[in-house]
Amino acid sequence: MDKELLKGFIDILILALLTKEDMYTYEISKVIMENSNGEITLGEGTLYPALKRFYSNGYVEYYWVEKDNNLVKRKYYKITDQGREYLNSKVNDFKRLTLLVNKFL
Repeated sequence: MDKELLKGFIDILILALLTKEDMYTYEISKVIMENSNGEITLGEGTLYPALKRFYSNGYVEYYWVEKDNNLVKRKYYKITDQGREYLNSKVNDFKRLTLLVNKFL
């Protein structure tokens, strides 16, 4: 899939997943890859900056979960109400854009 085309949709994909459940970064990447049948892969260079931007804008919060008797700590991300509003706005923009593009096809 064209990476340039995907750039505008990464926010929607990540935040939509976080509306279903809190997730850590590897899990987000894995679910997106699985749900897209391998068509979409998000590397660290895409995922971490997006999550950092979401956090800075108040769209997500995070918390740490200790696993394996405190040997492993995972940072879980949780969407905020502000993040849900942002997601709804992006989804509406996507729907409008899809309608416009379809007029030309």
